[in-house]
Amino acid sequence: MDLTQFLNLCETQKWRGRINTAEQAVLLEKLLKNTNGDTNVIHHEDSTIGESGVADSIHLLTHISRWSYVQEHRVQLPDEYDQIYKDLEPFWGIDPKDLQMIQRDWEGHADSYTIGKDQIEDSITLLNYTLPGNDKLRYNLAAGAFQVMELLEDVEKFIPAFRAVFSPHDNPNLLTDWELKDMALKAAKRGECKLFFCIGMICNTTDVRYSVIDINNPPPVKLDGWISACAPDSAARTAPIDLDPRSPPPPPRTSKTFIHNHRLVMDPCNHPELLRLHGQFLSHNRGPVPHRVMIPQFSYSPTMLHHDITPSMPMNWVEDIIPRSDDPEWSDKEDDRLHWRGRNTGMWHGRKTQWRLAQRTRLVDLALKGYEHNISVLKPRSDESSRVGPAIAVKKGRYAPAMLDIAFVIGPVSCEDNTCDELQRIFEFRIPHDAKMAGKYKYVMDVSGLRVMNWSMLLNYALLQITRSTETDGLADSKG
Repeated sequence: MDLTQFLNLCETQKWRGRINTAEQAVLLEKLLKNTNGDTNVIHHEDSTIGESGVADSIHLLTHISRWSYVQEHRVQLPDEYDQIYKDLEPFWGIDPKDLQMIQRDWEGHADSYTIGKDQIEDSITLLNYTLPGNDKLRYNLAAGAFQVMELLEDVEKFIPAFRAVFSPHDNPNLLTDWELKDMALKAAKRGECKLFFCIGMICNTTDVRYSVIDINNPPPVKLDGWISACAPDSAARTAPIDLDPRSPPPPPRTSKTFIHNHRLVMDPCNHPELLRLHGQFLSHNRGPVPHRVMIPQFSYSPTMLHHDITPSMPMNWVEDIIPRSDDPEWSDKEDDRLHWRGRNTGMWHGRKTQWRLAQRTRLVDLALKGYEHNISVLKPRSDESSRVGPAIAVKKGRYAPAMLDIAFVIGPVSCEDNTCDELQRIFEFRIPHDAKMAGKYKYVMDVSGLRVMNWSMLLNYALLQITRSTETDGLADSKG
């Protein structure tokens, strides 16, 4: 493969624009010669690897190599492997001994459990826990531990000794200090970790040079709340919004744009208005103070402002729908309305909290309130060759019931007595739908906000996911 062929490959792999200097082109050509034109092999001993401009070239080569591997071996969900890398990378910039000390100290943190093993021949067990409440509540909170242990049972004999701390809740609690994480990432990229190797059943580490941060000299403490996790040049920093709970939320956007990167849409550093639109952030107003160290803890549903590590939790998995008649083919489904049923969870509903701005409350309010007002809709095209015309104003009361079947179920939860009464007055709480009833709908809303529900890939419907964004520019659709 010559440089021209490689550039053509970049074009087909959607990496156009990444090679933008003559220096990068020359270095890429040199890398290709070193690998005999094989983009699946990179000679890292090349002395130019650490020079300016080469990192992007190697990054590009690595991604093309990775995509070739994904295609050849039919790897499922490759983006999840990217997430593993992103989660672990800052910890490579911390001395392993310091990291073990931080982990051990965190085992005593309230609302956590630790799984692991002391010897390679041991089984994985629950090693420690600090969980609140009575025995029944503690058992329920530790359910994730038993599920992970069962998941690893077939391969645990190959796993060396380890200790892993988990949060038992479905929300993260480790707000990132951007400056601290940036220091760790730079340290990780400067050096190499110690090399762990095994010969037979005997494992050891080599004394390889590596670069780490000094955990005893962290950057200054941050008192900026949520935006402490954002870069200095981010929108959240350069154009901060008012996070005072007594102030009104930012007005909706006047223009809509297409989403080309779903992950970036969910980033409050890029879209600071999300901090006033989601229960995860509304629960803590301006936000907590970040920790002074990077803590290795697994949490079920991290956000992009937290450095909790994302695990693959069986509690989020759902078996296929049996019998299959409960989930008919798309053309056989009876109901064209957008469907959602759920509880008013996600944050505490009280006199001093901003529960009216939470995503679930706003969704149900949007579906069931304001029928007397007008809304804007796009008329269907007369034929496939026609362009969609401008939006027209119509009465919401005529369209919303025909397009939406959205409601809370059972009754209010997570609320003070007076607020529970208020929720009961202003919302209709309906009967939950089982899988058979839900299978009649063509369109289903996922309003979890923090994660994509794994079951959404199993059903014959179009999934609309509402993220931590504003109104319709926070919706992404996919065919299941």
